[in-house]
Amino acid sequence: RNMFVHKRMTAYKESGKVYDVMRMNPYAEECFREFEGVNVIETKGSELISILESGCVDTVCVHFLDREMWEILKSFLDKIRLIIWQHGAEVQPWWRREYNYKNEEELEEGKKQSDIRMKLWYEIFEAAKANPSIEFVYVSQYFADEVMGDYKIQLNKSQYKIIHNMIDT
Repeated sequence: RNMFVHKRMTAYKESGKVYDVMRMNPYAEECFREFEGVNVIETKGSELISILESGCVDTVCVHFLDREMWEILKSFLDKIRLIIWQHGAEVQPWWRREYNYKNEEELEEGKKQSDIRMKLWYEIFEAAKANPSIEFVYVSQYFADEVMGDYKIQLNKSQYKIIHNMIDT
């Protein structure tokens, strides 16, 4: 799963930039591993807090930001640069993914989950207005425009970048 993150990390490493990957999992037993030259820690949110409190990390890049991660990271915005990748499912409202629901019952549950998810993203976008340390990455300008339209916001060009996903042939 998430091989696109790994491919991005190996490309960064090849260009001389080395990062560690943390997979936050509330059910994880803390473990460290190396996968094709990339260090990976799998742990709970409490370890992320410890790492950020240590002051050793000045930039956090997040894929698939959720409420648990946000609750931790927002406490450190005065100490870190936060770069948030947005891919689709984690930010899009239910109507953008209506095809995922097989029946009315699933659709109604999807709408409830969408409301919860959108509340989180409204909060994050509001925080970004007041905090230049929060930046966003989109895979295309089309997607960035779609997200900003759905949330009725306009991010300043300095607040987001377009970085296309790698294609590994």
